[in-house]
Amino acid sequence: MRPDLVLLDVGLPHLNGIHVAREIGRISPETKVMFLTENRDDDLIEEAFRAGGSGYIIKSNAAKELVSAVKAALKARIV
Repeated sequence: MRPDLVLLDVGLPHLNGIHVAREIGRISPETKVMFLTENRDDDLIEEAFRAGGSGYIIKSNAAKELVSAVKAALKARIV
């Protein structure tokens, strides 16, 4: 599978979302990764973007931000 976009949480059961994002980038560099999480730690957010994230959305804001963030990520703009 080579999806256009993967929505990924930072904290996954038994996995590290940052590590998963790096693996996605290695296996499928054209696939965009957007983090959808409740973690608001600035260092973690920076690490998510360094790992190849195209966006970082806080779950409690998802209702108003998710659609525009997905569109921006698919157009290769960081959100």
